[in-house]
Amino acid sequence: MKRSTCRILGLLFLTSFMLHARLSAQAEGAEINRPDRPNFLWLTCEDMSPNLGCYGDPDAVTPNLDRLAARGVRYTLAFAPAGVCATARSSLIVGMYASSIGSQHMRCTTTLPDFIRPFTTYLRRAGYYCTNQSKQDYNFKTPADAWDVGRGPKAHWKYRKPGQPFFAVFNYVDTHESRIRGPTRVKVPLTEAERHDPAKVHVPPYLPDTPLIRKDWARYLDLITMMDKAWIPQRLKELEEAGVADNTIIFFFSDHGVGLPRAKQFVYEAGLQVPLIIYFPPRWRHLAPAKPGSAVDRLVSFVDFGPTILSLAGIPIPKHMQGKPFLGPQAVPPREYVFGIRDRMDERYDMTRTVRDRRFKYHRHYMPFIPHYPWLDYMEQLDTAKELRRLKAEGKLTDGPAFFMADSKPPEELYDLQVDPHELHNVADDPRYREVLERMRRVHGCARRSTPDSCPSKSCGIGRRVRPSTSMPAVASIRWNVCSRPPCWWTAAWTPCRNS
Repeated sequence: MKRSTCRILGLLFLTSFMLHARLSAQAEGAEINRPDRPNFLWLTCEDMSPNLGCYGDPDAVTPNLDRLAARGVRYTLAFAPAGVCATARSSLIVGMYASSIGSQHMRCTTTLPDFIRPFTTYLRRAGYYCTNQSKQDYNFKTPADAWDVGRGPKAHWKYRKPGQPFFAVFNYVDTHESRIRGPTRVKVPLTEAERHDPAKVHVPPYLPDTPLIRKDWARYLDLITMMDKAWIPQRLKELEEAGVADNTIIFFFSDHGVGLPRAKQFVYEAGLQVPLIIYFPPRWRHLAPAKPGSAVDRLVSFVDFGPTILSLAGIPIPKHMQGKPFLGPQAVPPREYVFGIRDRMDERYDMTRTVRDRRFKYHRHYMPFIPHYPWLDYMEQLDTAKELRRLKAEGKLTDGPAFFMADSKPPEELYDLQVDPHELHNVADDPRYREVLERMRRVHGCARRSTPDSCPSKSCGIGRRVRPSTSMPAVASIRWNVCSRPPCWWTAAWTPCRNS
């Protein structure tokens, strides 16, 4: 009798366990296959300013991205918080300023505290399949919970579970600075009509107009056309063929501005402003800020992108994130200012902070005794860099290029972007702009206090030694600090200044 009772109880327990497991699996499957959540595809590229036809560039040959913009919305005031890849990408992935997490120096290794996670971690916890096929490069070790697959050919949304929503990143590398002076990784043949004639391109006024600089600029535009011709159609076609295009919101943007001096690595508009195109399929068009083909002039920063994706996915935004969601049910009113940072770049120290509103741009230089453009071995390989050095030595630079190549810089710069979009005429000393200057100073001071730099000397270890510059022997090798643990001020909550 006792043995029969035990068997019956055992069978009941086993049946109950199996039923519970099935119900749990069904619940998990229902969460994964919820029809009310969009997929997200990020198509990113490197070292590219808004030099596209849809942004009005007269030399651009970009029909595919122009069509995407015509079907989506185009942001005209989108900015990276730093003009260099790893620093900008670190802000992108955690929704915080690099200077707040210790990743502001170009080529350093910081350590994230446990409560700061990539925004993809929160997507994964909500059932999203997250992949990054090409590039992470965050100035910190990628946390293990950031991606389902973080690199290689398997890092593709097609490997997710059936019906599972996805967030996927594909990065195009062949617009990178190094491709301006060297061969591309992927060969894309261009027709004569698609290729840019150096004699006919429009060189921006912040660079001298010489044959060598024209050659670099034409090459840069060719790289953009190659991307538009081959890579963009390929990625969009994959969505169509898999039948997921009608449920996928697409972002296209670059990691910072063009890979030439005074743009990449710097905090002028040419280094920080990026193209941003967002396509909403008809199913999700109610989430778009404007009708298809519209230009949106809202200020947005990379720190806002992660919170915005979480908002669009219906996932709560962690309170420590400094970014502001600009789409979805958790969107907040438009920000009044965006901020930029420049710290050590490769082997050369510097420290600059910028504040930009819709019209004015303020630069605060904490090391004015250092030139805007110190010797940087990597960038010096460009013909444009060599031209700038040659023209300076010969005394042939004028206006904006002469100011940029001076041996020191003023403590402050202020630009009226409405009349001076390329930041060529510093009006910080102009009494007509005194009120604006004082306002921007106050905003900068507020931002500095609410997002303090995370690398005080007591929380940093000594990093590796920089190799001496072979091209500029007078500059000795230096050491820099690399954050080895979270700074003492870090807490899970922070109090921002208004609209910062």
